[in-house]
Amino acid sequence: MFGVDRAVLLARACSLAFLPPSAIPAHPYCNGLQYVAQVEDPATQAGATLFRCGEETILACRGSSTVRNFRTNFNVGPAALETPDGPHPTAKVHAGFQDASAELWRRLTPVMPTGDESLTVVGHSLGGGTATLLALKAMATDRGPVDL
Repeated sequence: MFGVDRAVLLARACSLAFLPPSAIPAHPYCNGLQYVAQVEDPATQAGATLFRCGEETILACRGSSTVRNFRTNFNVGPAALETPDGPHPTAKVHAGFQDASAELWRRLTPVMPTGDESLTVVGHSLGGGTATLLALKAMATDRGPVDL
């Protein structure tokens, strides 16, 4: 069940995604979350931070805050959804979000959980778009149950 406490935990993870890794563990929002890794796409400055919370991994994608982020937002496309089998014949997505999520995925893959471990992917603004596409990538690679 998804309650207020869960929503607050995920919102805290999204807020922490804006901080540099060295500041995350000491921040009060980190209570109950264990920092794992943080990645950034240099071209778009889109970012994602991995946390552990019990048996779950949370991937928090940060929202727009820089000029490069907003350039990414304006790159609406549309573009064919990239799948493991190539471009989808009918599904179209936001081109900037897809470019950012592709680079984030490349950087996240070495530190992502494997197996049956639960993964929750969240984000706001640019982070919401990249979170959706990263969740699709995680589901396509059988990395365990994925919640968005």
